[in-house]
Amino acid sequence: MPDSRPASASSGNNRVTAATGRVPIEGHGYFARCLQHETDHLAGGLYIDRLAARGRRTALRRMAERQAEVFAKRAARAEELAALRRA
Repeated sequence: MPDSRPASASSGNNRVTAATGRVPIEGHGYFARCLQHETDHLAGGLYIDRLAARGRRTALRRMAERQAEVFAKRAARAEELAALRRA
């Protein structure tokens, strides 16, 4: 399900200072998508928030269909990790 993201991204911060610790970042292509994706998370956004209505409905339906399977896998993995900690 494609979303509409620009092919390039930058942090918009052109000043590097020791006081702020800020470093400008620019990305193109796949790296730009990664920067935008992580920036969305910092702002509280999710991938599905950027999808068109049809894509969002499809994604939500697929998530609902797999919910029991995903939760079962998580529970099994949690038990495996707990057993490793006990050993």
